[in-house]
Parts: sequence; structure tokens; C-alpha cells
Amino acid sequence: MVDFNMTKVIHAITTIERGGAENQLIILCREQIKMGLEIQIVYFKGLPTLKQEFETIGVTVTEVSGNLVRQVYRLRKLIKNSRASIIHAHLPQAELTSVLSKGRVPLVISRHNAERFLPRGPVWLSKLLSRFVLKRTKGRIAISNHVNHFVMNAGESVLECAFSTVYYGYHFQSLYPKINRSIDEPLRLITIGRLVPQKDISTTLKALSILESKGIAFQMTILGEGPLELELKNLSRSLGISKRISFLLINPNVFLTTLESDIFFFSRTHEGYGLVILEAMDAQVPIVCSAIPTLKEILGSNYRGLFEVGNSDSLVKTLLYSIENAPKLLIDMKSKEEKFDSRKMAVEISAIYSKAFLS
Repeated sequence: MVDFNMTKVIHAITTIERGGAENQLIILCREQIKMGLEIQIVYFKGLPTLKQEFETIGVTVTEVSGNLVRQVYRLRKLIKNSRASIIHAHLPQAELTSVLSKGRVPLVISRHNAERFLPRGPVWLSKLLSRFVLKRTKGRIAISNHVNHFVMNAGESVLECAFSTVYYGYHFQSLYPKINRSIDEPLRLITIGRLVPQKDISTTLKALSILESKGIAFQMTILGEGPLELELKNLSRSLGISKRISFLLINPNVFLTTLESDIFFFSRTHEGYGLVILEAMDAQVPIVCSAIPTLKEILGSNYRGLFEVGNSDSLVKTLLYSIENAPKLLIDMKSKEEKFDSRKMAVEISAIYSKAFLS
């Protein structure tokens, strides 16, 4: 439960463009509003893609743009005038700006990714900034045990700055009517994510070329954008499967597209969590995903839809198993839903807020 003195939370996040951390924040805010909290979102750069979705559920959204000095000045003023009980920062830029702006208001941070604080910066500077931030926080959340262990093993935290693991939450309904595919229709496949090396879509495309060589008809939808788009399109052409691949931008109809699919692909080299996994579970679409620590943590190390990272032959083998054994995978997926309930997530975060507020 929320402490009776806690009435307002400011969530600071780097952007409100569509992404896993941003979509998860909508779910958290919705639950916190149900708990009686007043919520304000502060973001620092990018397009206000999710602004309307936040405002629709009753959240105030404020942009704090400019260079770091201007952001700190504006955020410090906003915090002072807001009478917020807690600041909750998400993603590195928001963490650093919040630390420099918070005054005496307790700060809680969430680490959403199994990567360094400065992924493209010097290792020593990344460690320095991460520790600087963590030592000035009252609560620290990791979205998975894998992220929790990564921060410690990478030397970006210290023993006195322990993290609590709180999994992403989702409001499962699983009541959607399935659109069944006739026996002579191509398999409807889907993957969602930015077109960047981490998402390892090239392995998926190579696996699909093997599927094509086996005479199995399919249609693959890739929802996302990013710097590898042209390279991946060229790869699909060189593999002779370009006519079976549709590259589309992520849009509000993503869930409907997932719902209409037969298999959900989630090939990754690493991942902090993967909210779209929960969405696929809710849509009752069997998941075929790489056997990285986070996904084994979510679905279980014995889940039969896991394939060897970066191995297209392993992916094909797992896919063929999943097609034949979809009901078994769906039962296994259903058993995991309670662990990731959105209300449960919000209650666990509220307990961290209360401890931070009283410390």
C-alpha cells in the first residue's frame, strides 16, 4: 500500500517515444492512479509520441528540454513547485538529471537495460557516473534479476546500493478471439523491435530462408525501424525471401497484428526484459525466442520455445517444434502470467517508495 503522506510522484524519463520502458511506464502510471496517486511525467528529448496516451489516463506530461544545465534548472524549479513526494527516474539521462535536480525529495531509479550507464562512452566514466547516481538514491529497481546482476558485475554499483528486482507488469486478459489460419494458408509470423544489432533480426531472416527451402509457406511481419533497415532488406533479397517479408513501422495496431499471428519471434543477443513478450502471452501467440538469461527468467529455462542465440538452424528446429506443439507452449506461457501481474508490480514499487520516503 502507498503511505498516506505520499500523494504525488514525478516520473522522469529520457523520452516518451514508443519503447519498452516507455510503454511499461504507461502501465505503471495507470496502476498508481488507481491507488490514488497524482502522477506527472517529465521527459527530456524526442517526439511526444505517447503524450496523448499518458494524458488519457490522467497523467500530466511536461517536456524539460535544452542542454543539461537548462534541464537541471527547469526540473529543479518544477520539483520545488510540485510538492512531489517521490521522484522516480527511468533511463540514464533522466537518472543523472534527476540527481542534480531533486533537492531533498527522495529519488528512486529503475534500470531497464542490461548495459552500461554510458553504452558508447569510456568504461571508467560509465562506472563513475553510475555510482555517482546510485549513491544519491533512496531506492533502486532492476526490472529483472539479469539486469540486477549485470549492474553489480559490471562494477557500476557498490554493495551499499543494492537493487530490488521488480518485474514489468501487464494487465492480462487473454480473452481475445483467435483468428484461425486454414491449413493451406501461409504461416503468419511476427517480430517487433528496433532494427539494431542487439535485436539479431539477421538470424531470423537466415532461419526463414531455411524454412523457404523446406517448402513451408510463411509471411513475416517485422515491426520496427532503425539504422539496419536497409541492410536487413538487402539481406532478405539476397536470401530470396523479400516477397515474404513486410517491414512496417510500429503503430497503435501492434497488438492486433500480434493477435492475428501464428508465431511470435523474439531473437536477441541480450535484453533487459522485453515487454512485448508479455503482450504476446496475452495475445495467446506461441513465442519462439533466443535462450538469453532474461528470457529464460521470464519463460523458464525449460520452455521449449527457446533456441540457441544467433543459431538459425536451432531457430528453425524450435520453430518447427512450436508449430506442432503450440497448445503445449500456450499452457506453459499461461502459467507465467501471475508472476507479471501489473497490480503486483505497482504494489512492490509502492513498498520501495514508502521505504525511500521514510528513510
